[in-house]
Amino acid sequence: MTTDPNMTATLSDSEVDTLIRRAGLSPDAELRSALHASWTHAAQVTSAVRKPRPHSAEPAHVFALPVPPEQQL
Repeated sequence: MTTDPNMTATLSDSEVDTLIRRAGLSPDAELRSALHASWTHAAQVTSAVRKPRPHSAEPAHVFALPVPPEQQL
């Protein structure tokens, strides 16, 4: 499993505050503490999510109906 180098497993209090401000949140101390504690889990989940696939792998581009036998060459 690969991890995003920008997403470290631990954050300082100031880094958590920065992310909270960027998100436009204004949590109380208890919720802020919970957000800080959940960061490790969020980093693990994010690293497990599949990365973007190429355009050619889009299901709409690879789906094909079978050709009826009377139209087969």
